[in-house]
Amino acid sequence: MYKCILLKNEDLHKNKYPLTLIENNIDNLNLYDILITQTLTAEFCAKYFCAPNDIYAKDDVDQEIYMHHILYYQPHINLIDIEKHINKK
Repeated sequence: MYKCILLKNEDLHKNKYPLTLIENNIDNLNLYDILITQTLTAEFCAKYFCAPNDIYAKDDVDQEIYMHHILYYQPHINLIDIEKHINKK
Protein backbone atom coordinates (compact mmCIF):
# COMPACT_ATOMS: atom_id res chain seq x y z
CA MET A 1 0.00 0.00 0.00
CA TYR A 2 2.78 2.46 0.93
CA LYS A 3 5.55 1.05 -1.25
CA CYS A 4 5.24 3.85 -3.84
CA ILE A 5 5.52 6.72 -1.36
CA LEU A 6 9.08 8.00 -0.94
CA LEU A 7 9.80 9.82 2.30
CA LYS A 8 12.69 12.16 3.06
CA ASN A 9 13.98 13.24 6.47
CA GLU A 10 12.36 16.65 6.02
CA ASP A 11 8.95 14.99 5.66
CA LEU A 12 9.25 13.46 9.12
CA HIS A 13 9.47 16.92 10.68
CA LYS A 14 6.17 17.95 9.07
CA ASN A 15 3.90 14.94 9.70
CA LYS A 16 3.47 11.68 11.56
CA TYR A 17 3.51 8.58 9.36
CA PRO A 18 2.43 4.95 9.78
CA LEU A 19 5.29 2.71 10.85
CA THR A 20 4.80 0.53 7.77
CA LEU A 21 5.55 3.53 5.57
CA ILE A 22 8.60 4.43 7.64
CA GLU A 23 9.84 0.83 7.44
CA ASN A 24 9.40 0.84 3.66
CA ASN A 25 11.56 3.98 3.58
CA ILE A 26 14.09 2.97 6.24
CA ASP A 27 16.98 3.10 3.74
CA ASN A 28 16.14 6.74 2.91
CA LEU A 29 15.75 8.04 6.45
CA ASN A 30 18.07 8.87 9.32
CA LEU A 31 17.26 6.98 12.49
CA TYR A 32 17.67 10.09 14.62
CA ASP A 33 15.06 11.97 12.59
CA ILE A 34 12.68 9.04 12.98
CA LEU A 35 13.33 8.88 16.73
CA ILE A 36 12.69 12.55 17.46
CA THR A 37 9.70 13.12 15.17
CA GLN A 38 7.58 9.96 15.06
CA THR A 39 5.63 7.92 17.58
CA LEU A 40 7.29 4.52 17.65
CA THR A 41 6.69 1.12 19.20
CA ALA A 42 9.06 -0.88 21.38
CA GLU A 43 9.24 -3.47 18.61
CA PHE A 44 10.28 -0.85 16.03
CA CYS A 45 12.92 0.57 18.38
CA ALA A 46 14.37 -2.85 19.12
CA LYS A 47 14.48 -3.77 15.44
CA TYR A 48 16.05 -0.60 14.06
CA PHE A 49 17.89 1.16 16.90
CA CYS A 50 19.28 -1.99 18.50
CA ALA A 51 20.24 -3.76 15.28
CA PRO A 52 23.59 -5.54 15.23
CA ASN A 53 26.49 -3.55 13.77
CA ASP A 54 24.30 -0.45 13.38
CA ILE A 55 23.13 -1.79 10.01
CA TYR A 56 20.39 0.85 9.70
CA ALA A 57 22.56 3.79 10.80
CA LYS A 58 23.24 6.37 8.11
CA ASP A 59 25.80 8.49 9.94
CA ASP A 60 27.63 9.04 13.24
CA VAL A 61 24.55 10.57 14.86
CA ASP A 62 22.52 7.45 14.10
CA GLN A 63 25.30 5.26 15.51
CA GLU A 64 25.24 7.22 18.77
CA ILE A 65 21.58 6.50 19.60
CA TYR A 66 21.49 4.75 22.96
CA MET A 67 18.71 3.38 25.10
CA HIS A 68 18.41 6.57 27.17
CA HIS A 69 17.79 8.54 23.96
CA ILE A 70 15.01 6.16 22.94
CA LEU A 71 13.37 6.39 26.36
CA TYR A 72 13.65 10.19 26.37
CA TYR A 73 12.14 10.77 22.92
CA GLN A 74 9.60 7.94 23.21
CA PRO A 75 8.35 8.33 26.81
CA HIS A 76 5.42 5.94 26.21
CA ILE A 77 7.93 3.08 25.79
CA ASN A 78 9.72 1.40 28.68
CA LEU A 79 13.00 -0.44 28.82
CA ILE A 80 11.44 -3.81 29.66
CA ASP A 81 9.30 -3.76 26.50
CA ILE A 82 12.27 -2.94 24.28
CA GLU A 83 14.35 -5.69 25.90
CA LYS A 84 11.55 -8.21 25.32
CA HIS A 85 11.68 -7.46 21.60
CA ILE A 86 15.48 -7.55 21.49
CA ASN A 87 15.45 -10.98 23.12
CA LYS A 88 12.91 -12.28 20.55
CA LYS A 89 15.44 -11.89 17.75
